[in-house]
Order: sequence, then structure tokens, then C-alpha cells
Amino acid sequence: MAQCPRVDYRNTWYNAVGQVDNLPHGPTAPLTTSSGPERTPCFRVRQSHLRGPVTKAENTAHIVIVTDGACQASAGGETHHLRPYDKFFCPAGLGPVNFQPAPTATLLECYPPIPE
Repeated sequence: MAQCPRVDYRNTWYNAVGQVDNLPHGPTAPLTTSSGPERTPCFRVRQSHLRGPVTKAENTAHIVIVTDGACQASAGGETHHLRPYDKFFCPAGLGPVNFQPAPTATLLECYPPIPE
């Protein structure tokens, strides 16, 4: 069994038109970033900072936790209003999930390890 000493932690910033913006702005800039599956064979974590509508389509199951702000998530014909500490599971094959932050939101996403 693999040892799991650290988290593969990545920050993704989305600008007001839903495009990836690699330059964090304002007082919520990330403090720590670790990367690479060589550091964590057990799972991966991504933090997404939403400043505008974003559509995300992941091909693996994952868990999402709202850590700051609020947003509306729509997928599979359902819409949910989410606040800090709300969490939800996205099964593999769900399709695109549309996020509408109000006005901003931070999501912590936990994914399975990268297949070898």
C-alpha cells in the first residue's frame, strides 16, 4: 500500500469570463502550492477560485467543497445553490458542470490519483 504523506495541491484561478487566469489577484492569493503525483500517490486536490461563470467537465469522479463565497452549480438538469462548507459528489461521466459564482467562490476539489 502506498504511503500518503502529502497532498498534490494546485490552485486554478478563473477570470470573469470563465477562462483560466494563472495570475492571482487581490488578497486571496494562494499561500502554498505543491504539485506532482510523485509527492502524493493517494489523491489529488485542486483549489479553484471563480470570479465569473465557469463550465468544468472532468472525466473522473471527485468531491467538491465550497470553502469561500457562494455559487450556483448546474448539471444533469439540476441546479443547487451552494455556500461555504457545502459539499457534493460528481460521479464520473456526469458531463459538464456549470458554476455561477455570486460574486466569487472558492472550491476545493478532491480527485483520485492519476492512473499509472
